[in-house]
Amino acid sequence: MSQLQVAATLPTITGPRTKVHGLQVFVAMACKFCPAVFTKEKKLREHHGLQHHDIPVPQHWQSCQAQCMKAEGAGSVRKLWQVTGDTRVGGDSRKKILVDDLLKELDQELKTVQVPTDHHLVSPWLLTTHWHEWARWFRKPTEELCALVSPPCLSVPDEEQYKTLAKSIQLYFEEAVSLIDTTDELVLQRLNSPYPNKDGISNTPFHKHMHENTLKQYIHPVICFITMLLQDLWMIPDANMVILKLDDMLQEGSTDQSHIVHQIHLMLLAVWTTPWSKDKHYIIPDPTKSCLALLTLNQDGSFKHPKEVTKLIAMFEYCMCLTFLKEIRACASADTNVDEAAACDDLQPFKGT
Repeated sequence: MSQLQVAATLPTITGPRTKVHGLQVFVAMACKFCPAVFTKEKKLREHHGLQHHDIPVPQHWQSCQAQCMKAEGAGSVRKLWQVTGDTRVGGDSRKKILVDDLLKELDQELKTVQVPTDHHLVSPWLLTTHWHEWARWFRKPTEELCALVSPPCLSVPDEEQYKTLAKSIQLYFEEAVSLIDTTDELVLQRLNSPYPNKDGISNTPFHKHMHENTLKQYIHPVICFITMLLQDLWMIPDANMVILKLDDMLQEGSTDQSHIVHQIHLMLLAVWTTPWSKDKHYIIPDPTKSCLALLTLNQDGSFKHPKEVTKLIAMFEYCMCLTFLKEIRACASADTNVDEAAACDDLQPFKGT
């Protein structure tokens, strides 16, 4: 290598610079204080906190285009740099640039969720859930909102580290399902009773699905949910540290599935046992309901019919029961003075919320 004068490492490329022919172009956001570029706002905020902690966090980030050596892999090959478009000069070109920018802003505005001013045009379902107002509050294009709950895209540099996430989540819920056969039947009946104080305890115990492949379908919304929590910032005071730890484990490429599975359990338990309450700043503070709203958002800014939401709710409820079952069994195993019924008592208030 040295005789041929070939560098042992790839060069470090910084931007802005012209596009490199043949490399994929990504929509990204640029740091205002250094050449750093990221495709996710969360990553940019983390960078700002580490590298520019003495400067207030900007309210808005600069949109840009970026490239990297390779979307997959690790290290410098995935580092993004900002690229510029074709150079245009002259008065007419500058006017065209201004017109293009205005049209782009208008196009983005039209793509955001539009809220009718006449309540007669809004379905009773949305008037109850306020999902349309919440989505409008983001002031983001609909496709960006939908992307928040999309499974990880391995061709995007900032998401490649999540390639094993779906497999880990499936393993987590398979472990929970395996506990059903050895759990007290009364506990399973209570798990299958959303409102036992109001409606009594169900005679039907919580049970496995008839077909094994059904579990894969039921955990899909949870994969989207966990991806949403990992890739964006949410006001979850009691769970943020747990979420960040899971994110760190995935970014470091941890191969210890037992630790990852345990961290997934801690994260879901923290989110699903937090009593969420509305306030003037957050229309839907519960991230699970936020995810449900985004999963039912259509590309045209409308929302799916309530009957199409029912199955999604059932999927979330089933996975919640599996998480609670895992916690019940863990508590009963860890403390000889706590049996499954007592552990179930502690989680009962969060059933049906």
